[in-house]
Parts: sequence; structure tokens; C-alpha cells
Amino acid sequence: MLSSTVAPQPGAQIAFWTVSDLDGDNLAFTFSISPENTETWTDLAVNSKESFVQFDVGHLADGVYNTRLVATEQAPRAAADRLTTTFETDELVVDKTPPTITDAKVSRESDSLTVTVSGRDALSLLEGAEFVFNNGYRDEVTQPADGIRDSKSETFILRVPLPRVAGATSVEVLLYDEPGNSVAKRLELK
Repeated sequence: MLSSTVAPQPGAQIAFWTVSDLDGDNLAFTFSISPENTETWTDLAVNSKESFVQFDVGHLADGVYNTRLVATEQAPRAAADRLTTTFETDELVVDKTPPTITDAKVSRESDSLTVTVSGRDALSLLEGAEFVFNNGYRDEVTQPADGIRDSKSETFILRVPLPRVAGATSVEVLLYDEPGNSVAKRLELK
């Protein structure tokens, strides 16, 4: 892929594969997607010689998509003798929707401040939370309160010594999911 014309783009998805033919025949690939629980397939690459496809997900609805790859032998093999193989490939999750904050609170102890944010996402795992205090201090938590980042619902807790947030009157909490969608909420410090 390093010698290809693929360039990172916001909203773009890249799917790539490695397929070889035992006889060394040339192969062409058709890569298709289908919304989960439907039989409507959309071909994103047809008879491509490349081992990847890059496509924009901006026009796709949020959800889980099934993917498939069809490999077909090409010339010099005679058309009547060409074999075709279909592979079921990994699911594709399209998630452009930010998570939801279900609870956010601040509590003060004698020597520290604790900010807790809980949230959920419809399709993706929650990745973490960023905390931006209005005195310039910022921090990030990527380890959820239960110790395992394995759910679409998580709680993230930041404990910070009071001297680091001296003079701050509020904190902006950003909760984000694996694709990078985020939601923010400002909390007043008491």
C-alpha cells in the first residue's frame, strides 16, 4: 500500500486483502457491502486488480455492514476455465454519531477533585474521556472505572489534586468513541 495512490482522508474507509492463486493466475476482485439483515449488495470495487478499496462512508447510514470479496481468475487462463471464489469478510461498522453522556458529576474531597462521566454509544466501544479545566489544566482517561474497555457503556473517572485545578471554575468533559465521535458537557466546579 505504500506505493499506491491511497491517501488518508476524513470519512474514508480502506479495506485490503491478501489472496493468492496456487497456479499463479492473475486475479480480479469485486468487493461489496450489504447492510446487516438485508440481501442488497453494493459493489464498491468491480474486477479490480488492486488488493484494496478506498471509499467514503459519508453517504452510508450508521450501522453494521456485511462485506464480501469475490476473487476471479483472469487471463491468460481461458475464460471457460476461470474459477471464482467468494469470501465472507469482516463486518464493517459505520458510526458517525457521537455517544451520549448519561451522567456527569464533580465531587470535591479535602485534597482532590473527582470528575466522573458515564455514557453509552449505539454502535462502538467508548474509547475515553478528556477533561479540560478553564484554568488551562487538561487530562485524559482511557481506562474505564471497571478496568476493562469492553462495552458500549462505560464510566471514566478523573481524580486530580486540588493545586492543579486552582482557580478553575468549570471543566469541559469530552466523551469519545473508537471512531472518534465525541460529545461535550461543561460542569461547574463547586
